[in-house]
Amino acid sequence: MIPLMPKFFLHDFSWMPKNIAFVCRNGLRHFGLKWAFSVKTRNLKKEYDIIIMSGDCLSAVKNFKRKKIMYYCHTIPRYLFDQREAYEKKVPKSMLMVYQYMTSRFRAEYLKDLRKIKILITNSKNTQKRIKTFTKRDAIILYPPVDTDFFTAAQEDKRQDTENNKKYFLSFARLSSIKRVDRIVSAFQNMPEEKLILTYGKNDPEREKIFTLIE
Repeated sequence: MIPLMPKFFLHDFSWMPKNIAFVCRNGLRHFGLKWAFSVKTRNLKKEYDIIIMSGDCLSAVKNFKRKKIMYYCHTIPRYLFDQREAYEKKVPKSMLMVYQYMTSRFRAEYLKDLRKIKILITNSKNTQKRIKTFTKRDAIILYPPVDTDFFTAAQEDKRQDTENNKKYFLSFARLSSIKRVDRIVSAFQNMPEEKLILTYGKNDPEREKIFTLIE
């Protein structure tokens, strides 16, 4: 469960230029989330012997001394590691030095907190390799569960293509630059005989850009 943070941290800075608002909005929300986890998890140490953590909020680890901690890492914070340069390109030059200083501190703190974790788990070989490359830590792979009673392979007689049951490709990646969904769309535009279905969230940052490509 993600603790709620005060509305102050959710300010959208809509009155600022877009590139500056992007930095302020995401920076403030990042601080807010860290604050929420650090402050609102203090009492958990009294109630539980085993703590399972996830996400980019390891700063709360200081609240769980002498507890058994498991960290299920779906990915390391990519804006601090392998996608650092891509994120820096979005930052106005006037704010770049401050941004680089802050992210360098965040990166150092993340690695420091990660060293306090004994059991490190991840969700795929790809993420396992990324963790090893940037943190030098070995992670155990635990694949996310699938309800195989609900998701089952179609029977042979139902696999035939019909007007109501055609083959298609599904992309459920977040519509953001880091996921490169624009490349997927461009590839399928060169394959008009194939069908592509995209899923997205209302706050996906490149939603309008992808919609424009599709039109």
